[in-house]
Formats: sequence, C-alpha cells, structure tokens
Amino acid sequence: MFRMNQAAHPEDPRFHRLIEALGAASAEFVELWQRCHTAPLSAITVPFFHPGFGDLSIHSMRLPIRDGDHVDRATAFFFAPANAETAASFARVAQRLAVARATPSA
Repeated sequence: MFRMNQAAHPEDPRFHRLIEALGAASAEFVELWQRCHTAPLSAITVPFFHPGFGDLSIHSMRLPIRDGDHVDRATAFFFAPANAETAASFARVAQRLAVARATPSA
C-alpha cells in the first residue's frame, strides 16, 4: 500500500523524507524497499463484537479510487460476512432497519 501511494505521488517530498528516515533507521527497510516487491491487495478478516448482534467476522478490502491523474479521490471499503453466523446477524440488522423505516415516527 505504501509503495502504491508513493508511486501515485512521486514528487511529494513527504514520501522522500519518510523513505529516507525509514532507511536511516532500519537496514531491513532498505533491503525490502530496494526489492521493489509489490503484491495484490488482499482481503482481511476482521473479528469484532457488537452488543446487539454478538460476535461478527467480516471480510474487508480497502481500495483507493484515483482519477486519471492518479489523484486520490476516495477510498472504497468493501465488507462481506465471513461466516454463516455473521450473515445471519447482517440479515437481522437489515430486518430491523426495514421495520424502522416502515414505522411512522410520532
């Protein structure tokens, strides 16, 4: 992610200063940075607890959205249930929202 963001802003002096500082602080960083290794973005699974819905497990992916000039415009976050229990909890949330929308406010 860092390499991708730096490549999108090659003239930004903040990246140059940070890369220089990291290189001065860590020989391992220098070695890894010089490899120029990149990898495709991958989803992560995030567990968390919601008091109303219990334990949840979510697949998450963060993707930067850039325009033609490689300018960051937004970041899209995608979430999907990682197991049947979380899918059922999402269904309960959707049901509660549907009921709340259908109920006229006083």
